[in-house]
Amino acid sequence: MDRKYLVVSLLGHGAAAWVLWSVGQHAAGNQNEVRAADYAERATSAALGREMNELANIKAALEQGSGKDAARLAASGPAAASREQQVRKTPEQMAAAINELAQSIEQLRREAKAEQLAKLLKISREEALKKTEQRKPRTLDPKTMTPAELSLAMGQMQRQASQALAARQDQLQRQADGAMVKGQGIGDGESTGFTGAAVGRSGATPLPLGSALDLTDATGAVHRDSSAAIAVPAVNSLTLRPGASRAIGSDGVYASRVYIDTWYMIGPFPADDSTRVAPEFPPEQQIDLDAVYLGKDRRLLKWEYTHFDRYPVVPVDGAQYAIYYGYTEIASDRERDVWLEIGGDDDSRLWLNDKLVWASFEGMKPWYQDGGYRSLRKEIDALNLTEGSRKVHLKKGRNTLLFKLYNGQAEMFFSLVLTSGQHPAGSL
Repeated sequence: MDRKYLVVSLLGHGAAAWVLWSVGQHAAGNQNEVRAADYAERATSAALGREMNELANIKAALEQGSGKDAARLAASGPAAASREQQVRKTPEQMAAAINELAQSIEQLRREAKAEQLAKLLKISREEALKKTEQRKPRTLDPKTMTPAELSLAMGQMQRQASQALAARQDQLQRQADGAMVKGQGIGDGESTGFTGAAVGRSGATPLPLGSALDLTDATGAVHRDSSAAIAVPAVNSLTLRPGASRAIGSDGVYASRVYIDTWYMIGPFPADDSTRVAPEFPPEQQIDLDAVYLGKDRRLLKWEYTHFDRYPVVPVDGAQYAIYYGYTEIASDRERDVWLEIGGDDDSRLWLNDKLVWASFEGMKPWYQDGGYRSLRKEIDALNLTEGSRKVHLKKGRNTLLFKLYNGQAEMFFSLVLTSGQHPAGSL
């Protein structure tokens, strides 16, 4: 009897412990969802406030005129009174203010276009206005739009408003220089309106997968080599000078191959083999290093500053069927062209200064063989786990990089190495 009682007692306590653990896990998941939702609400309010101030500055610049003063005004921050008013506004009130600003900017764009048309056709301003299309700006609604939809819409509105300001500045500058006003760009094909396709990270023109591609060439049709995505390209051991840095030029390392070794990392987000790298998550819409997101298995995710002293980049908290992001910035002491040599296990994408420059090869890669990437010692020593490359243009100063990595099963890594000069060798 005592033994039976002991067994029953142990089973009962075990069941109770399991129930308590399950309840605790569910409660933790719910708490994470609440925290993520609370952050999303605060982040949305902050983003709406920034958008409102940026559009207000652009509108003021358009009303003032153009040139350096207008550009400076458009780039300036809000006045103290404006910041105080922003704090008191609800998301709905800020969205309404943004929508009103967008309509005002569209009206100013239309009036500037009509002015140009009136001079070209030698007609009155009123007649020119009748001939000038009035476009309907996008509208924001925090109640019906998700944070990602709001972020994408705000990005489009701000870019298009900036384009309208740039067009106005160019128009007035040409008038000041005595240049003839031409008809080209007056029609519907102009891209400064408030409608049209997205121009964000998700709206980039599709690129060839893998291979070597010179993106500094206007044709985009040189340096392609389909074999580069199948076999790791050779590196001249006689000229090899490996290094690691996030600075290029006088402040960087003396090296022919520079491994980007420091990133802000976040993940895992949920994915599977049917969609692989395709699903989009908030880091593709906006980089906010203070953000908190819900990830795979309802985990709370934050950006983590990580230095990878060993090559290549391997996310610390590895998970299967998951997506990871890495964000960093590199500094260049001048404008320059460089080659980005890229590799990943499994699939990867890379954005430079918000422009998609890389989408990985989907076929067999050298590290898919027995032994994985760790068996490729020669390639690791040469910083050369490379499946393809892109020649890109770096601006002077700060350049942003965002990579996205999908992992199916087993090992994963991401590699980004900078080289310059004649591809694939050269020195930075």
